[in-house]
Amino acid sequence: MPSSRRRPREFRRAPYSHRLRGLWIDWRGRYIVGATKLGQQPFHSSYDPEGGRLLVTTNVDSMVNVIDTKTRQVVQKLPVTKAHGIVSVGIRAGS
Repeated sequence: MPSSRRRPREFRRAPYSHRLRGLWIDWRGRYIVGATKLGQQPFHSSYDPEGGRLLVTTNVDSMVNVIDTKTRQVVQKLPVTKAHGIVSVGIRAGS
């Protein structure tokens, strides 16, 4: 593709290694600000507003990855029978 017709950097296809990662995007600036390594086929995600966590399923290894949104790191992996179609339900501590 001639250089004058190239896609902007933020829209180019990520290399294969990034397909197994969750990408953190600055939606205003349209650029990648970080990546979190996940398992194969990351699919559904759900945000937990009570705990500041993001839950992301990976279909191949049937895991729910619990990601701390401040550090952008996986803090826990939970094995499940079917990782497809999760939701999070906020439960306050001490309830």
